Amino acid sequence: MLQDALARQSHSQRENSRSEADTNPGEQKLDGEDFNVINHEDVEDIDDEEDETEQASYHSGLVGLLGGRMMQRGRKTPGEFDHLHPFTQVLSISNVDDCVKLEAEAFPANERCSKEKFIYRLASCPELSLGLISRPTLADIEANKNLSPKHRLIAHISATRTPSRTVTDASMGFPPDWKTRRSSLPIAGEVEPQGHQEQGGTIALHSLAVVKEHQRKGLGTILLKAYIERIKSAKIAERISLLAHGNLLKFYERFGFVDEGLSEVTFGGGRWTSMVLEFSEQMDD
Repeated sequence: MLQDALARQSHSQRENSRSEADTNPGEQKLDGEDFNVINHEDVEDIDDEEDETEQASYHSGLVGLLGGRMMQRGRKTPGEFDHLHPFTQVLSISNVDDCVKLEAEAFPANERCSKEKFIYRLASCPELSLGLISRPTLADIEANKNLSPKHRLIAHISATRTPSRTVTDASMGFPPDWKTRRSSLPIAGEVEPQGHQEQGGTIALHSLAVVKEHQRKGLGTILLKAYIERIKSAKIAERISLLAHGNLLKFYERFGFVDEGLSEVTFGGGRWTSMVLEFSEQMDD
């Protein structure tokens, strides 16, 4: 089952990420076995086919979401996405520097995730992250000398687990002793444990960021849809929760998130709105 496979992959990734956290956090290393390639030629056929297995359903859904939307937008604005050749990939410690750079382009300074926090999250729960990565071909590079031949992170999602129904200040933090601490359970004096809580039923989505040059092109929509499908299909959580400012409420409502009112979170100056996407009922279908 996909859930068991994801759980085994999650454990392996955490072990590898903890090791990487103590060595080379800035080194870029893409594992070809962990990403989903977007095959533009197969998109229209996949969109019309019925999924035969749970695994096929997961992969076909991602291809349809990412590839299909890219092709549709490409028809309206020829060439806009032709050079991206995007694929999704679970992120790791090796992506930390790229994540930090992307956040700097997407958010004001007081709302960005720090490098230390990215290291913690990608070491503790890499399986809850998702990156959209561009991979230009040799032909693209020859046609456009300004294109970099390197894989490039153009959008990402960062998240942790929490037992709370909504995102809290504690769920956004991380314990200072996380590298040596063996349990995520509360310790004496803690009202709520800091950071990722493995037993939590809520995915706290902390960051959805798109590189500046590709903002307002629909990439955030594509990545968020793919992420929601990934979590929902794996049946590993009861809900996804996030914080948003007023100008983005309608954007998240399009995905089924419900406005739960003003949050008590003070991060970034506060005045956030809590939003929750429940899918525990669908998990029983």
